[in-house]
Amino acid sequence: MTLVHPFYDVAIFEPNGSYKVLYAYPVSKNSSGNFLLLLNYWIKMERDYGELDRKYNYWILRKNPEESEPRWSVVRNVLYWVN
Repeated sequence: MTLVHPFYDVAIFEPNGSYKVLYAYPVSKNSSGNFLLLLNYWIKMERDYGELDRKYNYWILRKNPEESEPRWSVVRNVLYWVN
């Protein structure tokens, strides 16, 4: 796809689950029923493992469960040189 459309780019995600899957699946209106069955199965599997909600919260609602407070710093917490 990137050879045909040079303005597209490849995104490589670090796997954090027990299996690797792609994150986007374009579906044509003319696609076979088998491919739709595969997508529906994949969505069901994501929902059953709880990954669908986690990805929805991260990508759609912009909630990051791994956000943490910044570490304590003399420059920030004592001298107030940076926010």
